[in-house]
Formats: sequence, structure tokens, C-alpha cells
Amino acid sequence: MTSEAAIHKRNLDSAILFMQQEHAETLKGLHKEIENLQKKCSELTFQLNMQGIGADFLDPGSNSKLTQVEDNLKIQTQKSKQLESEIEKKDKHIKDYEISYKKQKMKFLDENRKTSQEMDRLKAENESKANQVAYLTSELHKLKKLQLEHSTERKAFVAEAHKSGTKAYVSEARILPIPPKEPVTLKIRRGNIRHVKPQTNKEDLERHPLRVSSGSSSTRSESPTIEKAKQFLRPEREPSIEVKERHPLPPIRSAPREKKEAIQNMFIFKR
Repeated sequence: MTSEAAIHKRNLDSAILFMQQEHAETLKGLHKEIENLQKKCSELTFQLNMQGIGADFLDPGSNSKLTQVEDNLKIQTQKSKQLESEIEKKDKHIKDYEISYKKQKMKFLDENRKTSQEMDRLKAENESKANQVAYLTSELHKLKKLQLEHSTERKAFVAEAHKSGTKAYVSEARILPIPPKEPVTLKIRRGNIRHVKPQTNKEDLERHPLRVSSGSSSTRSESPTIEKAKQFLRPEREPSIEVKERHPLPPIRSAPREKKEAIQNMFIFKR
């Protein structure tokens, strides 16, 4: 579209230039012819005035020459009028061409402006897509890096589990312990409590004072394999632990909370 507008503009420029040159040449010839006729007419008038001869005393030859000159002048005047009318027509065509040229120029500039805007929009869209691709590439690289780190940690955990003799199965998402085939009952050892009759004699109390045990026991330290396996366990899938009590016993001091959690984690991990 741009090349066609440029070719049409060049054709209009060449046509206008040709018509202007032809118009200038026609006007130049017309003015020259008018000047010659005016000069010749002035010379004849001057000769008649110098001779002092009236129109009645002129010889037939001079009268015929004067008539011929007047006829020629009329013919040249008509020709000049025709040329002037042609020049006016050509001027009108030139004006029409100029108006058409201006319209084509405005249309070309408008199309060029729209093309520039479209190119700017496409460039901005291309830059936006390039930035988006770069962002997605960086996120993909980070994700692959995290997957590689997770895979390395999983392999290390599996190797350590095999070394320690712990059974576990590995899934793609996380490492979970194998569930037990049958429900396991947690057995808690309870010590025998002897009921001793309290001493009421003051002398016996002074000789044999009562000793109160603290009741605290040292908790069993967890192995490093259990500590690493805790982060891969899912609490929602842990089976419930049932504690069967055979006979009611008198109340005793409960064990510390840390000891209970260690026992539960040990039984869960061994499944």
C-alpha cells in the first residue's frame, strides 16, 4: 500500500511539472506574438501620422494592406483568447491534480501514522511476551533446582534408612512409612505400688522419715533417623493407637509429655 501511494505521488508530480512547462511555453509564445503585433500596429500608425494622409486619400494598395493587418490582428486576438481558455482549463486541471495530490498525501501520512502505531504496539507486546518468557524460564529453573534438591534429600534419606535397617517406601511426592497390617496395641508398663500404712507414732517418724520419689524419669533420646523422618510424615494419615486397660489401677503420677511423644513416634516409625 505504501509503495502504490509513492508511485501515484510520483506520477502526479511528473504530470503537474509537464503541464506547468507546457503552460509556460504557451504563455511565452502568446506574449511574444502579441508584442510583435502591437509593435507592428504602432509602426503603421506612426507612418500614417507622419505622412499626414487621411483615410479618404489612401491608395487602394495601402487600404488593402491596412485591412489585411486588421484581419490578422483579429485572428491573432481570437487565437490568444483560445489559448487563454486552454490555459484556464489546464490551470483548472492543475488545481484538481494539486487537490488530489494533497488528499493522497494526507491519506499516505495517516496510513503511515497508523502503521507506526501498530508497529509500536507490536513491539510493546513482543517485549511483554519476552519478559513473561524470561520470568517463566527463571521460575522453571527455580522449580527444577528445588526438585533436584528434594530428590537429593530423598536419596540421602533412603540411603540412611537402608543403612539403619528401617523399612520405608518412597513416592514421588514424599517419603511415608509402610502402614501396619494389623492394629498395634500400645503396651505401657506400670510399676507395682505397695500400700504402706502411714506411721502415726512421732518417735518412729523421727527415726524413719518418709521419702518422696520425684517420679521423673529420663526420656529416651530419639535417633537422627527418626528426627529426619518426622518432616515426611503426614499426621492426617496416622492410624489411631488404642490402649487397652485390663483392670483399673489406683491413680499414679503421669509420665512426662516428652516421653509419651517419643514412645508414640517410635511405634509409628517402626510400622
